[in-house]
Amino acid sequence: MKVTELISELKNMPGNLEVHVSAHDNYEWESAGWVCGATHFIKEDFIDSVVASCDADSKRIFKDMPEECVILNC
Repeated sequence: MKVTELISELKNMPGNLEVHVSAHDNYEWESAGWVCGATHFIKEDFIDSVVASCDADSKRIFKDMPEECVILNC
């Protein structure tokens, strides 16, 4: 989903509601948490800290991340 697609969907909903997230293993009615912010993720900004402090699994996950995206924070 692109940012413009998300904004378009949200425009059709009441603006005073909390925004929650649902993970892949949640039921459609189940909330995994509520959104408290958004991060404009740029991969190159995190390379040094990931190399210095993350375990092998985290480094593998980081490698699979796109170069840039928006991350909704819970």
